[in-house]
Amino acid sequence: MANIFVSYNRQTEAITKALVEDVQALGHTVWFDQELSGGQAWWDQILSMIRRCDLFIFVLDPAALNSVACQREYGYAADLRKSILPVLVSEGVSINLLPLALSQIEFVDYRKQDRTAGFRLARAVNAVPPTAALPDPLPDQPKVPISYLGSLAAKIQAAAPLTHEEQITLVSDLRRGLRDPKTADDTRTLLKMLRERRDVFAGIRDEIDELSEGLTEADTTVGEQSNQETYKIARLKNYLEERKTRENPWRRIRRIANRNAIPEAEVLELLRRDPDVEFKIEEGVRWAKIKS
Repeated sequence: MANIFVSYNRQTEAITKALVEDVQALGHTVWFDQELSGGQAWWDQILSMIRRCDLFIFVLDPAALNSVACQREYGYAADLRKSILPVLVSEGVSINLLPLALSQIEFVDYRKQDRTAGFRLARAVNAVPPTAALPDPLPDQPKVPISYLGSLAAKIQAAAPLTHEEQITLVSDLRRGLRDPKTADDTRTLLKMLRERRDVFAGIRDEIDELSEGLTEADTTVGEQSNQETYKIARLKNYLEERKTRENPWRRIRRIANRNAIPEAEVLELLRRDPDVEFKIEEGVRWAKIKS
């Protein structure tokens, strides 16, 4: 029976485990990465398993196609002349636009994970031609992929001083990380690490404090509400209520909107529709306040 390597993105971990169980039921030995640590040792193990495999299965979905790690895995498998079997598990993939390495063998449609899909998978795995001998010399190993946040962490932890421009860029990049629920917690940790650097400029430190304050306000004010529209307008109204000013210029509202990842057009619509908010445009300037 064959030694099979499965390449996948973490977003499809559940369906990948089901796929692995189906392949193992055919009597094959399957290896797929279940480590979360990363690093050079982790990457070296992955490359070693790719070299040893008889068949390389690529779990095909948009996230895997965009993953640097997955791209380097199937690229290395192709360089090693491994047979690569794409297994489609989700919508949103254009088969006509697949990279050359993933289009040598017809893909298996595994989206429904039913009996028919299982038969298709079994036939495809058994029909794959024997793997060729490894090239001599071996191709160069791809470099270990560094995650988006990992690269930011390396910059923040570096001993060399950070310029003002570099600090501005880091805060901007980290702001994007806050918008993704999967990276928000790690991003908060990196923001704290950046703030604690001795060379951080006062203005940058204030901006980090504002970001942290905005997150705290949102969590405290809205709690665990599931309705996303209510969540967003509550954050804005909380901001307006706290300042108790006659009227709040739009630029202040825009700042809190940016901190909470709400597009300006959406903020406009939310404010216009909310009965508790007085919203108007006066001499080209947008104003808003909580009604008395």
